[in-house]
Amino acid sequence: MITISASKEKPISLQSFWEEHLKETSKCKAMAGIVDNNLRPLLYELEQDACVEFVDVTDKDGRRIYITSLTFLFVRAAREIFDKIVITVKHSLQKGTFFDVEYDKNLTVEDVKKIEKRMRELIEQDIPFERVVCSRQEAVELLKSDVISHSNSELLEYKEDEQTHIYRCGWLTDYYYGYMVPSTGYLDVFSLKLYNHGIVLLGPSTENPNKQMRFFPQPKLFQVYREASVWGELMGVRNTYELNSVIQDGRYREVIRVTEAAHERKICEIADMIYKDREKGRLILIAGPSSSGKTSFAHRLETQLRVSGLSPITISMDNYFVERKDTPLDENGEYDFETVDAIDIDLFNEQMEKIISGEEVVVPVFDFVDGKKIFDEKNKIRVEENQPIILEGIHGLNPKLTKNIPDGNKFRIYVSPLVQINLDDHNKISTSDLRIIRRLARDTRTRGKKPQEVIEAFDKLRVGEEKYIFPFQENADVMFNSALIYELAVLKEYVAPLLNEIREDEQCYRETKRLAKFLQFFRKIEEKKDIPPTSLLREFIGGSTLVEE
Repeated sequence: MITISASKEKPISLQSFWEEHLKETSKCKAMAGIVDNNLRPLLYELEQDACVEFVDVTDKDGRRIYITSLTFLFVRAAREIFDKIVITVKHSLQKGTFFDVEYDKNLTVEDVKKIEKRMRELIEQDIPFERVVCSRQEAVELLKSDVISHSNSELLEYKEDEQTHIYRCGWLTDYYYGYMVPSTGYLDVFSLKLYNHGIVLLGPSTENPNKQMRFFPQPKLFQVYREASVWGELMGVRNTYELNSVIQDGRYREVIRVTEAAHERKICEIADMIYKDREKGRLILIAGPSSSGKTSFAHRLETQLRVSGLSPITISMDNYFVERKDTPLDENGEYDFETVDAIDIDLFNEQMEKIISGEEVVVPVFDFVDGKKIFDEKNKIRVEENQPIILEGIHGLNPKLTKNIPDGNKFRIYVSPLVQINLDDHNKISTSDLRIIRRLARDTRTRGKKPQEVIEAFDKLRVGEEKYIFPFQENADVMFNSALIYELAVLKEYVAPLLNEIREDEQCYRETKRLAKFLQFFRKIEEKKDIPPTSLLREFIGGSTLVEE
């Protein structure tokens, strides 16, 4: 944190201060500044003394700014190389961003190299990104004149604020949610990869900001994202504007019913896969990041397995923690309950092997007060051949957890809410944003948490997920997308008031402010009767018949 002296007579921009005083000693470029707990772009001018913290691409806000700016540069370069090309953001992929490409031919590796070359030429020219503040209607009219990217004007038609902004970079004008860097010269670390007839845009590595991210294909995850995108198109809800339109017209009830039916059908298909290969389905491992709806999914899968004639039993992974005194410590010297080594792996494998072979086993119950496992004869179990074992836990896809159990006895399921829609053609909705909004709705309602606590805890969870969940996604036998096209329009009613409670002097304020602005783009669905009690969304808003509250 730095105190910067300024006045109305002698204002100073964050950019000029950083370049004059910090540039030579910084490992990488600043992307923005936090001024009195508010995120500000580098072009922001201070007119009074202020406490400032500069952020770079290793900070989540700094990275968003970099990728948003890089997206604008990419779209401009692509349109300069290929006339009438349409670039549409789709989703994240291996810490990059995947874009669909509509053109009169499939692009080649050489075509992608041409776009990248043009981007680097524009970076050399150091062209400014100009942020133009105007009325919402003025912005809509300006953006409508662009026949290639007209959908970006539609997004603003439902925005609650009457005042908004647009960005200009040379000849191109577009809307982007959030801030940008001052100019193209800031964006020298990136690469493009041709992948599945689209393009993956990769920014800087968070570990080494002066090198771009490496790309590792994720074919299973990509296929689930592709299915989600196709589903959105079939429903006629590809972006926020189209979702708002169906809400305004009263057609959202059908969207809810069809979306929920699609979830049920997918769960039936997974149950059928397990039934047809019952040997592989002896141990059903369900994993996924926080607020994915894993608990509701597990209950619904259990119901479908019973319909197939099976009698599944559920065992809690939490009962296999090592003794508290043996729990590994993290880099801060605190207990690390997220690591796979916090599980008594040897005991777990020994008992699972015996259970699968039909032996009787006393399953432990973990006493979280004393930090010890308790073995009681009343918890003795023996399973029959028609009784698959369902295990839900974050390490389900990690081979280390089930090291002694043959792959032929394990059916691995990855559950995550992979968003089907985006704000518009160039502004994507983050899966992490959906998860934290779900978590805010649930934990403040059922777990006595303050919104500040939920937001601060989520950042810590993300660190654990990056280490222990995301690297093993592709190990899944099947992936279940727990997102619902309509859910942000429902969650807004629960979460927006919570965000407004958080004061400007609180640590999580800048994240709160960002989420509050994000939710402004959605019209509310206030009528909940069409959301079934078995919906995964009910786990977060209440009224679930599957999850205890």
